[in-house]
Parts: sequence; C-alpha cells; structure tokens
Amino acid sequence: MPHITKKYDFIAEFFDIDSMGVMWHGNYVRYMEVARCRFLDEVGFSYLKMKEAGFALPIVKLDCKYIAPIEFNKRFCIEVELLEFECFFRLGYRFVDMNGAKLCEAHTSQVAILLESKETCLYLPSEFRESLSAFINHANK
Repeated sequence: MPHITKKYDFIAEFFDIDSMGVMWHGNYVRYMEVARCRFLDEVGFSYLKMKEAGFALPIVKLDCKYIAPIEFNKRFCIEVELLEFECFFRLGYRFVDMNGAKLCEAHTSQVAILLESKETCLYLPSEFRESLSAFINHANK
C-alpha cells in the first residue's frame, strides 16, 4: 500500500491540562479524533457521509504510548499515517512538538458496521476504499 501521512497543528488549551500542569492523558484520544476527522474530510468521506451511506466505523482497538508531556499553550502537531484500509481502517498517530521531538505514538483500528442491522462487515465498504485510493493517488502525484 502506498504511504501517506498528513499533519495537523494544535495548541494545548487550558481545559486540556490536569493538576500536574500537563495534558490529561484522555485528551490525547480527543485530539486523535479531531485529527482523524480532518483526515477523513480531506479524503472526502466524512463521518456524516458514512452515515448517509449506511455505515459507521467504530474503534475496536486503540493503543497509545506517552513519551513526553504536553504543557499548557504548547503547540504540537499530529502526523496521521494511513496504515491499512481493506478489512480494517488503521491509522497511526505521532504527536510531535514544533521542533519535531516525539511526544506520543498511537494507533487506532476501526471496522465497518451497517447502521441498520449493526452487522460487522468483513471488508470496508467499496465506496470508502475507492475514496481512500483516489486520495492516495492524488496525493502521490
């Protein structure tokens, strides 16, 4: 599968910070969700479009390795890498500071379910796979 990575910039807000002065660990997942939504918007297949097409992509696996803390008002970037999109929709996330130092690494795996029946699909819906393929082809030109 061709390699594709997209970068999204963020800043640690006051409400993200815990009593130790660093970003609360659960907020990393929220930022991954925002980055994933931006990625899907770029692909042209948002969660709303999925819903209209009759399917959803629930997360079935998440792993996260915290490497260095993110403090209040610090700018950081999340690099989102597409890892797989046949049976699973798998993304890798790398949080880095503005100097490129690694802060966190994570991965999510999602499967498609049909909204009406809640049935799990063996493969991602073809229209979603086609959109991802077209996005990769366009990005690699």
